[in-house]
Formats: sequence, structure tokens, C-alpha cells
Amino acid sequence: MKNAGKKLMCIVICTLIVFTSALVPVSANENIVPEHKVVYDIDDPGYNEGEPHLTTAEIFSGIDRLNVICEKFFGFKPFNGEKLKVKADGIMADIFRNWSESSNQTLDFDLILESIPNIGYGAEEITTLFHLSPEVFNDALKQKAAEFSASGKQFSSFFITFMRVYLLVIDDVTITAYPNEQTPDIYNVKIVIKYKDGQEETFDTGMVYNGITKVFGTKSKGGIFGFNVDTNDYTVFAVTDPWQRNFGFCLFYDFMANATKLYDYKEKRITFTYDDKEWLFEIWKGKYHQIGIGAELGMYNRPAGITKTSFYNCAQDEDMMVMSLELYQGSRLIFSRKPQLHWWLVGFCIEERIYDADFLTVKGTIDFPDEGMAEIFTDTARDLGITVTVNNTHVEWAW
Repeated sequence: MKNAGKKLMCIVICTLIVFTSALVPVSANENIVPEHKVVYDIDDPGYNEGEPHLTTAEIFSGIDRLNVICEKFFGFKPFNGEKLKVKADGIMADIFRNWSESSNQTLDFDLILESIPNIGYGAEEITTLFHLSPEVFNDALKQKAAEFSASGKQFSSFFITFMRVYLLVIDDVTITAYPNEQTPDIYNVKIVIKYKDGQEETFDTGMVYNGITKVFGTKSKGGIFGFNVDTNDYTVFAVTDPWQRNFGFCLFYDFMANATKLYDYKEKRITFTYDDKEWLFEIWKGKYHQIGIGAELGMYNRPAGITKTSFYNCAQDEDMMVMSLELYQGSRLIFSRKPQLHWWLVGFCIEERIYDADFLTVKGTIDFPDEGMAEIFTDTARDLGITVTVNNTHVEWAW
């Protein structure tokens, strides 16, 4: 993938992170809060200087170059130059500022907000091209957004609303949060839009911030794209029932991820047959999207006897186990996901530098349903070079 394409993909990811994740009753281990500082200790066996990843400024610079290329060869700019005035205040400003500081401005939210294209730009041309009445279309989308909101589909309502405001002339946008009347520790994230005609509109994004757990996400359990953000250590993690759960796992996923060059991770696949099922426990560690480092522990299975495919189903609720996950760079703890009932523990962090998988150590625990399964997992994992200790049904592993 060309550098411009990589940078374009990264900025899309950065922008989405502003609005991603879901509220679930989990949080990082409060006794171990990782410090977002790079450790340079040559006596540490995990010492590695790492490498700087794409900064927000570099990504936007790449977009500018892409605009120049497209205008020269195709006669148009995919990203218009008119910027929308977007700002965050209150708790939302604190969250964005702290995340920017924790990455030493690598993920610069001020720059992201300042660079969002004016979504109302070109609306007149769009409505003319498709013979749409802005007033009629606006009312129809407003009604549809209300229907989604009433049925609990807050993010769908949020998405439809943004389609609606695309047709309107916006002056500025403010991202803010208000305490919930019934639960003051829960803040509802809202967007205030001011139009050039002087009118103002506030709508619910469907996102919330939990002042106790410090989790930033959505009201729906599925989250946005299946992930949450824990602002204790600014780690992106997966909910228990993300959309990805519908698509299982196969070796092709890993092949394609590494082929894109956006990912550069290593994996261990622990496979065995137990209780009439073929099981796959996969562990990942390394670089993600070339803007962060992370680790995963996934649990999959399928009926015994299937040999002609590498496809496994994601573990269902009845097969989930209590698991935990930690990632280290040398002796430095990057993130910690405390023990919780899950099938896919994930942690992605955006820091100052990114590190090769060889200089990262991932650790975890799994509580199996019985000693027999714990024993066969332990034996198989050890054969793959994973350090494992077992105590009845409780397994601790490190790689």
C-alpha cells in the first residue's frame, strides 16, 4: 500500500476513535495504571527504541498531497479545503486533551477537530444533482433518526442525523457532555450544531462517559465497530458481542491483515480437540494500523471432525471463560485488562513509538471449565514455546 493510502487509512481510524466505543461494566486494573512514557533502559531484556509512527500532522500532510494528486490527474479534490469549526468542551475536552498528552501529541485531537471538512460543503450541488428537496429530505431523515432513537439504536440515529445535517449550512459544532439526570456519574455526550441562519440544535450522539469506570462509549452494548475506550490508560478494547462475532475466524484474516502493511504482528495458535469440539485459542501481539501497539486473546471452536477448512466460529456465551490480558514493553506495563467473562480480550494503545512484536511480552490467565481442558491447553501451549503454569482449572501463560 502506498504511503498516501496508509496515511489516509490512519487518519480515518484516528477520526473514528474520537467517536468510538461502548459503555460496559469493565475497567482497567485500578492498582496498575500504565505510564505512557517510553522506557529506554539498555539493561532491560526487552529494551528496544522502537520507531516513531505516523503523527496526526503527517497524516494530514499526506491527505493534502493526495488532494494535489487527485486534482492534477482527475480534476477534483476528494477532501475539500473548507473546514468545519469543531470544538470540544467540558469533560470531552479533558478526555481528548489527556489522550493527546499521553501520546505526546502523536494523536493530536486539536488538529483533528480543526481539520474536519465542512460537511455542508457542496450540499446544494448534491441536492440539485439528485433532484432532492432539502426540506423534504431533511424532515424524512429527522423522522427516521427519531425512530432509531426510540428503538434503542442510538448510533444509527446519530449516523442518520449526520446525513441530515449534511444538507444544511453549519456554522460550528461543539462536542459536549451533560450529566444524566437519573445517574449523575454517567454523562451523555451530545453535539450542539449552530447554523449560519442563527438557529441552534442539540442532538444525542448515543455515546456516554462513565465517571466511575472512566469508560467512554455508547449506550448500546455492541459499541461502535465493536470497541470501547478505557480512559484510565487510553486503551481501546472489545465488547463481548461485537459485530465481528458473526464472522468467526480463519487463517485468511491474519494473511490479509499483514498483507496490507497496516498490521505487523505475530501470533500463536493453540489448537486441540476436547469435548467433541475443535478449539482454537489465538494470541496476537505487535503493531496495529502502524499507529499503535496491542495484543489479543481470542477463543474459537467448531464441531469435531472438520478438517477441510481453517474456519472456526467465535465462542458463544455458553463457552466464554474468565480471562485476563496484559501487554508489556520490557518491564513496562502498557495495559491491563482485568479478569472478565469474555471470548476476545483486546487492547490497543496509541503511544509515542511502536515496537516490534519481539520486544513485546503478552501475559494472561484463563479459568477453564474443568481440569482436563486446562491440562490439554497447557500441554499444547508449551509445545509452541509459551510459558504456562496451571493450578487446577486456572492457567497463567506468557509469551
